[in-house]
Amino acid sequence: MLHVGFGAWVNPLKIAAIVPSETSPVIRRIQAAREEGRLIDCTKGRKTRAAIFLESGQIVVSSLTPVNLAAKMMGIAGMAGEGTA
Repeated sequence: MLHVGFGAWVNPLKIAAIVPSETSPVIRRIQAAREEGRLIDCTKGRKTRAAIFLESGQIVVSSLTPVNLAAKMMGIAGMAGEGTA
């Protein structure tokens, strides 16, 4: 599981993309998801830095940076390969 902040976790196998949230197209997609009830807000009131697009069409917003989340994902992937020789 990928920790996205404040005790929230996302299944990394269900993630389609992790992107910065500052661009206009991403902001529009986040707003549309909010209006349609497909947004999962894991920022706890802090600045949104990353948008995580899930295969199900939901969007998770996090206060962690996309680089930080990607590094955590790489760590998870590395751990999955350990012990298999």
